[in-house]
Amino acid sequence: MAEMLLREKLAQLGVTTVEVASAGVQAVEGADLEANAKQVLEVNGHVIEPHVARQLTAEIAANADLILTATGDHRSDAIRTLVRANRYTFTLKEFINLASFEFDPESEDATERQAKPRSLGEKLLNTVMARGYAVELADADIADPYQQGIHAFEATLGEIEPLVSQLADWARNA
Repeated sequence: MAEMLLREKLAQLGVTTVEVASAGVQAVEGADLEANAKQVLEVNGHVIEPHVARQLTAEIAANADLILTATGDHRSDAIRTLVRANRYTFTLKEFINLASFEFDPESEDATERQAKPRSLGEKLLNTVMARGYAVELADADIADPYQQGIHAFEATLGEIEPLVSQLADWARNA
C-alpha cells in the first residue's frame, strides 16, 4: 500500500526525480496486492497499480538509496539481507521523524538550522545524519494488517497516508 500511495502522492506533487520500488522481507514472490488492501485503497479513491511482490535481496538493497520499512522487525530483516544497508534503512516513522528534525551536521551542538540542500541526495544525507540527534520514537512501527481483515487495512491506511504525504513533501522540497 505504501508504495502505491507514495507513487500517487509524488505524481500529484510533480516529483519526477524519485524512483519508488517495493520488496518485502517476507514477500510471497509473484503475489498480487492483497484483496483487502485493494478494496481499502479503491474505496478511499486511490489508484490501484499492477503489483507483483518480490523478496528483498542483497542486490536490491545495495542499489537503493533509502529503504523504508513498516516495522522495526522488518528493518532488522532488511539489514540482515545487507548489513551495510543499516546506514540507509529506517522505519517510515523513523525517517519522517528524522526528516522533520532540522540541524546543521557541521555545528558542534547540531542545533543550528542548516542551509537548504542543493539536491535530493544532499537532503537525504542530511536527514540520515540526523540519526542520533533527533529524539527517538517510542513506537516506530506501523500496524501490520496482514491476514487481519478489512478493518486492520483501513487502520493501516489511516496511519500510512499522512506519513506518505510528509515523505512526498520532503522529496518535493529538496
